[in-house]
Amino acid sequence: MHFVVCGLHMRGGPLTHQLTSVGGVFLRDALSVPHYTLHVLSPVAPAVGPAKPGMLYHPPTSGGAATNTITTAAAATTATATADDPATATTAGPTTLTPAPGVGAIAVEVWDIPDVAIGGLLAGVPPPLAFGSVRLAAAASPSGVEVLKGFVCEGWVARDGVADGVAFTDITHHGGWRAYVASLEQGDGSSQGSD
Repeated sequence: MHFVVCGLHMRGGPLTHQLTSVGGVFLRDALSVPHYTLHVLSPVAPAVGPAKPGMLYHPPTSGGAATNTITTAAAATTATATADDPATATTAGPTTLTPAPGVGAIAVEVWDIPDVAIGGLLAGVPPPLAFGSVRLAAAASPSGVEVLKGFVCEGWVARDGVADGVAFTDITHHGGWRAYVASLEQGDGSSQGSD
């Protein structure tokens, strides 16, 4: 199964061994579609553990309705469906979609993980992290989007800010976990951005 990782499981990260020990193989670097936010999930005392990234999808809107796909330069048409009724999908000409404020494309990696290993990997994922659909920018696809399974963050954390002993800090402006970590190593330390 092709699987998307966005942080500690990336090559050279402290949890990469969880992928390689079950036969996982790195396939490629990729970018999400530009409708994600990336957050540092930091333990709040008395909870302990490393800070981890959490990636949240924010569907673009068109005419006030959430859509299932985005219009890209590669796509001549866009299939849209309202969030309330996906069965209403229609094909329309190029549509201008409005992204949510503060979203962007996130640097990720795609790995090939044996299907038999996915259950064991999922069992070790603590909330609010989860497995879910991740939308990647894919110029070769007619829709401009490739949807794979991967690590995501449950959306309720974004609304609460702190939940289950985890503080939630937006780092989307860094464009990915590696860039965020590099900013810490350079002494930047900024967690909030203006872009």
